[in-house]
Amino acid sequence: MKTLLKAEQTVAQLSKEDYLLFRNWFYDFDYLQWDKKLELDIKNNKFDNLAAMALEELKQNKAKAL
Repeated sequence: MKTLLKAEQTVAQLSKEDYLLFRNWFYDFDYLQWDKKLELDIKNNKFDNLAAMALEELKQNKAKAL
């Protein structure tokens, strides 16, 4: 918790320019972490049931166009 508090304080003290650079970096970093998690979930077949259900609904003409 000390590390988080220190990070919050540091970010709060950044200049506008540095804050914008940090925000962009963090956005990219966060997106990469999410992307890695999604790839791992796909690799571990965590979406197979959802895909099967969707294909079944499509086969039964229960799917709606977006």
